[in-house]
Amino acid sequence: MKKILLLILTLLMALCLVFVSCDRSIYGDPSSSSDDYDEEEEEDEEEEEEEDNSDPLWIYTKNPDNSYSIACKDKNVEVLTKLPTMYEGRLVTGLSDSAFEGCERLESIVIPEDYKKIGEKAFDGCLLLKSIDFKDTEIEVIGRRAFYNCVSLEKIELPKSITKIHADAFNNCKALTELKIPNSVTEIGDYAFYKCINIKKVELGNSVKKIGNEAFYGCAALEEINLPDSLKTVGDAAFAFCTSIYNIEIPAGVTYMGNRVFRGSDQIAIFCNTTSQPGDWNPLWNNIGGTVYWKGEW
Repeated sequence: MKKILLLILTLLMALCLVFVSCDRSIYGDPSSSSDDYDEEEEEDEEEEEEEDNSDPLWIYTKNPDNSYSIACKDKNVEVLTKLPTMYEGRLVTGLSDSAFEGCERLESIVIPEDYKKIGEKAFDGCLLLKSIDFKDTEIEVIGRRAFYNCVSLEKIELPKSITKIHADAFNNCKALTELKIPNSVTEIGDYAFYKCINIKKVELGNSVKKIGNEAFYGCAALEEINLPDSLKTVGDAAFAFCTSIYNIEIPAGVTYMGNRVFRGSDQIAIFCNTTSQPGDWNPLWNNIGGTVYWKGEW
């Protein structure tokens, strides 16, 4: 009888051990996982805090270098003379993509000196924007479509730190009349000044190497533009329908001219600083264009 009781007790103890083991595997062992749980909870809270943008006017986005870019929440803003330069102890260094997109009442803005970037579509559709002051900034990048359809923008003075004007950056800025590209710029993107129909004079800096496809397409009032000796590539239809240019000089260093560069601009006299057409130029580079004069003919 004693042996039977002992066997029953042994079985009961074994069952208890199995139950405890299962309980820990399902619900976790408090001695080994409570600290881990607390740490995960704290990390989640920290992540939520980083993403929390309680400011009534600005959305802050952290950049890879731990600085911040901003975007505006208020689509009815009209004038901005002071943008944030610090957030949570770190520098604000630029405008996020679509930062002021659709702010149809915005008329003027001053960009702080330390800003380095204007994101894509930053002012897309700001129909009343007349002026932007950023000539003394450290802006290096003006993103794609940054000022697309800013039809009231009358004048821009680009910062001397910028290296590239991206595609469509000033597309359809109908009120622009003059443009000066600083010496720091090496590339003008596709459609950058597409149908800026009232621009009369363009002064390109001495470092521009590439003018993109249709960069100045439809600039019907354009009368004067200089092409610097640094220029290597001119894209398709770059000066198509520029019907007010009557002469233009192509530097000797241009190694490529795209398709129909001067399409619809048959009034232009084109003075080329080479004795004949370079082999890499598109055969149709001057199709439906102006009259060409090679070096030695003028």
